[in-house]
Amino acid sequence: MKKNSPDILKGKLLELLKTFSNKELKRLESYIMAPFINTNKKIIQVLQYIKAYHPSYKEINKLKLYKKLFGATTPYQDSRLRVLISSLSRLVEQFMAYQKYEQDPYRKQSFLLDSLIDRHLFKYYDQQFDSTQKELQKSSLRNIDYYYWQFWLAESNHRHVVLQDNRSSDDSLQKIMDQLDRYYVVEKLHYHWLALNRQRVVQQEYNQGFFWAEINQLIQVSPLADEALIRLYRQMIDVLEEPEKEEHFIGLRKVFEHNKDILTADEQQQVYAVLINYCRWQSSRGESKYMLVALDLYKKMFEGGLLHVGSYISPQHFKNIVFLALQVDDLDWVGKFLENNWKGMHPNHANNVYAYNKAALYFHQEKFDEAADLLRQIQFSDFEFIDFYYHIDYKILLIKTYYNTNEESPLIAALEALRIYLMRHKGIATNQRTAYLNFIKLTKRLINEKRGKKRQSKDNLEDAIRKTEPLFQRHWLLDKYNELAVSNG
Repeated sequence: MKKNSPDILKGKLLELLKTFSNKELKRLESYIMAPFINTNKKIIQVLQYIKAYHPSYKEINKLKLYKKLFGATTPYQDSRLRVLISSLSRLVEQFMAYQKYEQDPYRKQSFLLDSLIDRHLFKYYDQQFDSTQKELQKSSLRNIDYYYWQFWLAESNHRHVVLQDNRSSDDSLQKIMDQLDRYYVVEKLHYHWLALNRQRVVQQEYNQGFFWAEINQLIQVSPLADEALIRLYRQMIDVLEEPEKEEHFIGLRKVFEHNKDILTADEQQQVYAVLINYCRWQSSRGESKYMLVALDLYKKMFEGGLLHVGSYISPQHFKNIVFLALQVDDLDWVGKFLENNWKGMHPNHANNVYAYNKAALYFHQEKFDEAADLLRQIQFSDFEFIDFYYHIDYKILLIKTYYNTNEESPLIAALEALRIYLMRHKGIATNQRTAYLNFIKLTKRLINEKRGKKRQSKDNLEDAIRKTEPLFQRHWLLDKYNELAVSNG
C-alpha cells in the first residue's frame, strides 16, 4: 500500500499519540472511559484499535478500522469516521491539559481558593490559604513559580480581606506590591539572560525594555541581591555578557552547585545548557580543556536524570555526549554509555541514533568498514534524520567514512546528496550553508588530489583549506591533505 494512500489513517491524532509513553497511553484510556468525560463507546473503540500501532502509528487502515467499529457489511462513510477521530483528538488534547493541571498542585489550589471566595466560604478559605502557604514554604523550590505563587497568594488574600471588611486597616495591599516587585525582578532577570543566550544562538539583537539599567543597578544594593535565584540569574548574565572572563563561569558553576535544589529539572537543564554552551565557545577558541569540562557537566546531567525531554532521552544530548567523550578519548565510558542507554530514547529514533553514534565511535577507532556498515543501516522515511543538525552530521560522517574506505562512487553520491539537501533546506542560515558548501567543494578537490589530478590554481589545496571562510571540518580536511602529502612523498 502506498505511503500516501487515502486508505491510511494520518493526521493530528496520530502525531499527538506518538508523543505518549506506554504509561500515559494507559492513563489516557482510563480517562476517556470515565462517563464524566466521555459517553461515546465508539471513541473508546477507536483508541483501543489504534493503540496497537503505538508508538509509530504507521499503516493504520481506515477501512479495517471502520469495519471494526460498524461491522463488515456497513458501507464505508469517511465523514462518520472523521467525526470520531476529531472527537478523540479533542479528548486527547483535553487529557494533555488535565495532566499538566495534575502536575501543578498550586494551580489546583488556586482554583479551589477562588471557588471558596466566590462562594463566601471564608472559614474554609482561611484553612486552605494557610495550608497552601505552608506547602509553598515547605518546598525546596525557590524558582520563578515560587515567586509567582507568593504574589498570587498575596493578591488572593487581599481580595478575601476586601470582601470580608473593606474598611479595616491591614497590610494585604502592601504585601501585593512587595511580592509583585520580587516577582517582576526575577522575571526580568530571567528573560534578560534568555535574550542574551538567544542572541548568541541566532545572532539577533533584543531590546531589553524599560528601565533595565536602573533595575540592574537597584538589585545590587537591594536585599534581593542575596536571594539564591537572583544570584544565579545575575551570574548567568555575567557569563553571557562577558564570556572572556573565566571567573564568571567558575562563579556560575559554584552558585549552581550550591542551589540546584531550588530549581525544577527543566530549569536545571537550562542552566546546564548555558554552562555547556560556554564550554563550546571556549573550545572553539582553542581552549581544548573545556571539552573535558563539558563532558563532566553532561555526566552530571546524566547522573541527575536530566537528559530526558518528556519521557525519553534526548537524541541531541545523546549525540553531544558521545562527541565530547570521543574528543577526550574517554572510550571505555562512552562505549558503556552507548550500550546501556540507547534504548531510553523514543522507539522511533532509538535504532538510528544508536547506529549513528556507534558508527562515530568506530570511526574514531579507525574501524571504518564497521562504521560504514552501521551508517548504511540507518533508515528514515522523512526528509530529515531527527533534525537538521543530526541529518547534516550523519551525512558528513558518511562522507568521511566513504573517503577512508576508498569507496569513491558512494562518496561522490553522498557529497551530491548533501549539496541538494543544503539547497532545498530553506531554514539554514546563509553562513552555515556556505560553510557546508565549502566543505563539499574542498572535499571534491581532495578526491582529485587523491586521484593525482591537481587543480591549476593560485592557491594549492592546503592554502585553500586554511584560508577558506567559513568552513566546517577544517581539521579533518587538513589531516587528509597531510596524509596525501606524506604518501606522495
